[in-house]
Amino acid sequence: MRALWIILYLILCVAVGAAGDAWNHIGMKTIGHAGEALEVGLLISGAFVFNLRRRDWLPFVAVYICFRIVGFDYVHNLVTGQPIFHMDTVSIWGSFLSKFPAHGVTFMRAVALFVGIGISINELK
Repeated sequence: MRALWIILYLILCVAVGAAGDAWNHIGMKTIGHAGEALEVGLLISGAFVFNLRRRDWLPFVAVYICFRIVGFDYVHNLVTGQPIFHMDTVSIWGSFLSKFPAHGVTFMRAVALFVGIGISINELK
């Protein structure tokens, strides 16, 4: 059950950070910076909320990175009013992803999702 709460918590962190980044992108700097600061605060406090041992920190961060790969762009696109599957080529991440076919990006995100869930279940239970 703990792994499920960690998964939901980290999905919330990614969503808050993506929304904050999107608000900054469209010029709503105050709420954007607040969203990004809240994301960092949630990530740091996650160690205390879930009473993580030192050996759990790396898996916790790895799961966060996996979920960020999976969902950040979708939330960002929704907040900025872009089509949900839009990929920019301005950011380093966007230009990296644009080199792959759409099904390759989808496959990579699916792998990241399953890896994140697997790490949560196996390492953060």
